[in-house]
Amino acid sequence: MILVKIYSFSNEEVSNLYGAYSLDKKYKDILEYKLNDAERISVNQLLGQQSDGYCYGIALTSKLLHEGYIDASELTPGANSAIEIDMNNTVFKNTLNYYMILQQVPIRINKQFTDIVSQERAFDNLVKTLVDGETSVVTYTIAYVNSDGDTMGAAGHAVLAYGIEYEEYIIGDKVYNGKILIYDSNSPDLSDDYNIYFNTELFKADGDLEDGAYIVKAYEQDFEEYGIKTQVLVSSTIDDTTLLNYKGLYENLEEEYEWDSKNTYKVGDVNLDGSVSVSDVIYLQRYILAIDKFKKENFYIADMNGDSSVNIFDLALLKRELINNRNL
Repeated sequence: MILVKIYSFSNEEVSNLYGAYSLDKKYKDILEYKLNDAERISVNQLLGQQSDGYCYGIALTSKLLHEGYIDASELTPGANSAIEIDMNNTVFKNTLNYYMILQQVPIRINKQFTDIVSQERAFDNLVKTLVDGETSVVTYTIAYVNSDGDTMGAAGHAVLAYGIEYEEYIIGDKVYNGKILIYDSNSPDLSDDYNIYFNTELFKADGDLEDGAYIVKAYEQDFEEYGIKTQVLVSSTIDDTTLLNYKGLYENLEEEYEWDSKNTYKVGDVNLDGSVSVSDVIYLQRYILAIDKFKKENFYIADMNGDSSVNIFDLALLKRELINNRNL
C-alpha cells in the first residue's frame, strides 16, 4: 500500500509551534456537547497544558485523511494532499488539537476504547488488519527496563500502520522475516528505523509472542552507564474508523452547538426536563418506533453508549439508569 496522506512536518515541530493544547470556542463546543461534568473537567484540565506532543492527533487525522473522512483542502485552502497542509492554518490547528484531546475523553476510553482494543494480543490483531489491507492507529508503550527486568518508567506514543511486507531482514545479530510499514510523526520521511520488524517463528500458536518477536529500531536504546534499556510494546491497535472518529468533528462542524457549560444535563434525561423518569423511557421508545422525532440535544443525551446511534441498546441502558436512580 502506498501511503500518500502524510504531513511534511514532524510531531516536534507542531508541538513547538502550538505550545499548549487549545481549541477555539466552536470546536470546544462540539467536543463538550455530549459530555457530563466529569468528562468536561477532563477536557478542560488538558486545555491550556503545555503540549508534550501531538502523536495521537497526527496518527488519527492521517488515517481520517487516508480514508477520505477529511479532505486536505478542508484543513488548508488549496491543499491537494496532506503534504501540502500548513500547520499554521487555524482550521488544521483546531482539528489536530480536537483529535488529540478526544483521546482523553473518558466516555470514549472507558465505554468503548478499552473494551475493543485493549487486548493481550494486540500485535496479532495488527497483523491481521494489515493483511486485510486496512490501516491501523497503533499505540506504543516505550518501557525503560533495568538489568533485572524491572520497568523503571514508561512513555506512550502513537503511529499509523499502513502496510506489511514479508522478506528476510537482519538487524544486529537477529533475523526477522516481516516488516510493518509505519508512518511515525517523529519521522515524516518514513525512515526504515521506525518500521516494526517481526519474526513469525516467535509467534506462539495461541497468539502470544516470545521475547524479541518484534523490534522498532528507532526506539531500542541501551543506556549502559545506567544499566537501562528501552523496550517497545505494541499496547493497542485501533482500525475501526467509526470508533476512532467518535464525536467526529467534520460530521458536526456545520451544526450550531450552543452548549452552556453551566447547564448540566443528567445522563438519561432524554426529554431534558431536569430529571430521569419513566417519561424519558417512553419518549425514547417512541423515537425508536419512529413515532416522535428528536432534536439534536435529545439525540446526544439518548445515545447512552456513545456509539453515535440511538436504538434498543440505549433504551436498555436508560432503563438501568432509571433503576439506579431509584435505588439511590
